[in-house]
Amino acid sequence: MKTFIIAEAGVNHNGDINLAKKLIDV
Repeated sequence: MKTFIIAEAGVNHNGDINLAKKLIDV
């Protein structure tokens, strides 16, 4: 499931690493 979360963040953060980290933290 961790891989799925990372993949989702990778798709949704639009290149913004800080937003990606926020999505992963949630």
